[in-house]
Amino acid sequence: MCERPSTADGSNVSGTKRLYRRGSCVAFTRSIHVCGTGVGNRPREQYNENTAFIDGSSVYSVAADLQNMNRHWSQDRVFQESRKIVGSVMQVKCQYQPDVFLMQEGYPLLGPNFEDRGQISFLSGVGRIEQVLTAIDALYRGLIATPARSPQRITTSVTERLFGGMDMATLNIQRGRDHGLRSYNDYRKLCQLQPITNFNQWPEVTDRAVRERVSQLYRTPDDIDLYVGGTLEEPIEGSLVGPTFACIIAEQFVRLRDGDRSVHFAEGQFYFENQGVFTPAQVAALKAVTFSWVLCETGDSMTRIVPNAFNIDRGQNAVPCASLRRLDLSPWKE
Repeated sequence: MCERPSTADGSNVSGTKRLYRRGSCVAFTRSIHVCGTGVGNRPREQYNENTAFIDGSSVYSVAADLQNMNRHWSQDRVFQESRKIVGSVMQVKCQYQPDVFLMQEGYPLLGPNFEDRGQISFLSGVGRIEQVLTAIDALYRGLIATPARSPQRITTSVTERLFGGMDMATLNIQRGRDHGLRSYNDYRKLCQLQPITNFNQWPEVTDRAVRERVSQLYRTPDDIDLYVGGTLEEPIEGSLVGPTFACIIAEQFVRLRDGDRSVHFAEGQFYFENQGVFTPAQVAALKAVTFSWVLCETGDSMTRIVPNAFNIDRGQNAVPCASLRRLDLSPWKE
């Protein structure tokens, strides 16, 4: 990392937010930038400091199973094979993606130098957090049974009561500006959507009061921040997000799939699906893994769960965890 001066910014707080006792400004620290960027004609690029970018802790136990199955394997062989399996399990998104956005086929293959532009879109989920979540098993059941909050309404848990009165929604807006994101309308154009030219003619936002409030906060539709505009959009039928965020998230998943710096294989395939990485039997075993099974394996005492944990269900369709197809490691036995 390069030496850099302390850089910070802030956002004014409305007088209606009574929880902010220490002043009228929310502190904001800029993201660390990649050395050499932001100078001259080189756009500023940010480091991704999220160490849990891919968190495979829920399936790390496969190493012990592989060691017991193949006692002649060296520790390095067990580690390397477990690493491949964990990474592949985390790539199985066939249940998650259709619920978030409408999947399409035929994406172009991307090169290894891609940038994460999906951050603001995924920050939209912050507004759907519920008030209190406790205990691992109860947390799992609660997440399955509790619908996400409706669009356009962000809970006060993240706008007034987060980390001692921090406003996460405000920080998300400021983070987008810090990262140099263009306006909401610019991303609509990029996604081949009609740009908004009039606050009263915004088909994805049907609530007149919401449109009126936005018109009071922004001079023109071209000034709307991406996070604000995308969050206010009503979800596409069969999706959890509106068309703009659906477009951006879909593009981000494509880049995560096709932009692997360490491998260039067939277009439209995940790393583990390519010939020579795993045997056909191993690929079939990996694709059979479901998130419901992962939750059963990682819970404290989970015994029943719904077959698709991404669908809202209050237990009426729950099945025994033992009935779910687990990760079959027999294709790895030597």
